Amino acid sequence: MYLQNFFFNNQSLCKDYCISKLLFISISIGILMDLLNIYRLMKENDILFSFKGALNQEILVEMGNQIKTHLSMNKKLKKIFGIFIELSQNIMHYSDEREITQNSNIGIGIITFTESEQEYTITSGNLVFHEKADDLKHRIDNIKAMTAAELKEHYNEMISRERNAESKGAGLGFIDICRKSEGNINYIFRPYDDIYTFFQFVVKIDKVN
Repeated sequence: MYLQNFFFNNQSLCKDYCISKLLFISISIGILMDLLNIYRLMKENDILFSFKGALNQEILVEMGNQIKTHLSMNKKLKKIFGIFIELSQNIMHYSDEREITQNSNIGIGIITFTESEQEYTITSGNLVFHEKADDLKHRIDNIKAMTAAELKEHYNEMISRERNAESKGAGLGFIDICRKSEGNINYIFRPYDDIYTFFQFVVKIDKVN
């Protein structure tokens, strides 16, 4: 009887409560459906692991350990691990989407590791300011156009140069990745919003060669 009186005397409140409850349920179902789609996507594309967020050193070490465990007996472990580290550090240092705290300033992005019958694929993605995209494209295209001998020479030249304190080895990472993957790299730039472009970098490592 108390509950009947309460709902009768507080119809407006009860209406708001029911609407809120239904909204909560709808949002929850939406999240579950999205998670199911993510699960299917990862399964269909043979994604062994994926991380999205602020990439700090602790997370980098943990993901690196997952790769080492999965490829413990693989002769290409060192090459794959090196590429993974370079891509992760690229997000940490150069993503224009940042997580800033009192103690750190960390880049935000996404990185995935997939395996098929023919190859391993490591893909990274992060936001860059629109005005940086063309220069980044130009640098990667130049690296892709180089022969193995030219890459080696260019890499040694970059190593020998005195690095700017703010550069954190800018440019070296892409050269090293191209050498390790034997030039099997690609990229995509997609508009994200009025400020950012989404930069996706794909590296493939053949299992056979």
